[in-house]
Amino acid sequence: MPKKKPSKNVERLATALETKERRPITNPKGGPEAYRFKPGTSGNPAGRPPQAVSIVRQITERMARSSPPRELCEELGIDARVTWGEAILIVLGQAAMSGDVSAAREVLAALGMSGTSARTNVLVNVESAEQRGIHFELLRHAHGVSETDMREKVFPFLDSLQKQKPVIDSSYFPDEEYCAGEPVAMLAEGTREEEQ
Repeated sequence: MPKKKPSKNVERLATALETKERRPITNPKGGPEAYRFKPGTSGNPAGRPPQAVSIVRQITERMARSSPPRELCEELGIDARVTWGEAILIVLGQAAMSGDVSAAREVLAALGMSGTSARTNVLVNVESAEQRGIHFELLRHAHGVSETDMREKVFPFLDSLQKQKPVIDSSYFPDEEYCAGEPVAMLAEGTREEEQ
C-alpha cells in the first residue's frame, strides 16, 4: 500500500510557521516606560474619578462642625457649646424621657441599639396619664361615660385588671352584627382557631 501524503493544510501550516517573521522584541520588560508596572504605586495612576459628595454627607459634616444659635440653645435648655448633632440627640432624649416612643426609637437607633438589645437594655415607659387620656377619649366618645365616672369607677377598675392578651369574641360587640366588614361570629371563630 502506498504511503499517505500529508494533507495540503498541514503542509501550508508548516511552511507558514517556518516563514513567519517574528516581531522583534524591542522592550523585554514589556510596553513603553510610562505604562510599565512600578512597585509601590497604584495600578491606576490616574486614581479613581472624583465622585460627587452626597448631600447627606455634606449636612452631616456641617452638623459636626457647627453649633445651633445661642438663642435656640437657651430656649431648649441645652449648653450652647454642643454641635447640632449633639443638640438633636439631647432634645430627642428629653422627648423620649417624657414618653415619646418615636423619639425613643430614634435615640436607640442613633446609639446603635435596636430590636432585642434595645428591649433588654432600655425600658421606655409611657406615662399612665397618656394611657388614661386614650382610654378617656375612647370611653367618652364611644360610650358617653362622664369624666367623674371614669375617675371614680372605670380607671380604678382598669388598674385592678391583670394585663393579658385580649380575646375578641362576640361579647365585645353585643349590638353590632358586623365589625370591620366581617360578621362578629366569624371574628370570634377566627380567634378561637388561633388559640388552638
